[in-house]
Amino acid sequence: MENQVQVMATLVAELDETTCEVDRWGDLSGLIEDIAQLENTGRVIRSIVKAWKRQAHDAMDRDDLKRVVTTNGIVCERAGGFSRRSVDNEGLIKYVAKCAALEDIRIDKSTGEMRSEDAVKYELHLRCFAASARWGELKKLGVDEDEFCSREFVPSVKYTGAEKL
Repeated sequence: MENQVQVMATLVAELDETTCEVDRWGDLSGLIEDIAQLENTGRVIRSIVKAWKRQAHDAMDRDDLKRVVTTNGIVCERAGGFSRRSVDNEGLIKYVAKCAALEDIRIDKSTGEMRSEDAVKYELHLRCFAASARWGELKKLGVDEDEFCSREFVPSVKYTGAEKL
């Protein structure tokens, strides 16, 4: 397996070096087919890496190792996190709204004043949930995006695999 991985890494490095060749493809069709094949390969590689990381973690856990240093100096430490699925966002928003009604949360610690429930609800919502601009909705409100951000065109293409047409 090690030789296959090294060969693949070498091929990817060589491919990376040739990406600047302007006329690499004789026609647009060849370019699009290469994009599709590379995207699929990338998905497969990410899946393999994820599985191998899990396997390495399990082996380190089994052997009660917190850190492994390979002969070529790569340091590997056990890591991990929790993936949250089926999140009840509506329930969380309601919970945070209930918290905004609590007096101990509404009291401004610096002034001792009681803040309005709506102001605290808004502040908690911003603190607890990732706010990301929804440009379609903002445009409906008349927002001129040039006033609030700078834009850069990112060229790309969309394609559908031949078997899906």
